[in-house]
Amino acid sequence: MQNQDSDQREERIANIEAPISSRRWLFHGRRLIVVASSAGLLIEGEAEQRILYPGSYFEIPTHVRHRVEWSDASRSTVRLTVHADR
Repeated sequence: MQNQDSDQREERIANIEAPISSRRWLFHGRRLIVVASSAGLLIEGEAEQRILYPGSYFEIPTHVRHRVEWSDASRSTVRLTVHADR
């Protein structure tokens, strides 16, 4: 969904069938919010994954490579991603 008053785009991602692991690096700016379950976020160059739980979020600046390493295999995971289109 595009916000009319800004350069941001919202995207809801739900994995119901199986846990997700993108295994490919992404590099666009975004705010990643976990709504339900949990997920592991890896930022390139960091040794440890960031574990996100319901209600937690992480701001990822543009051009910082990152990827979702895993999501909870025992429950459906719902993420809300707000992309910075600039």
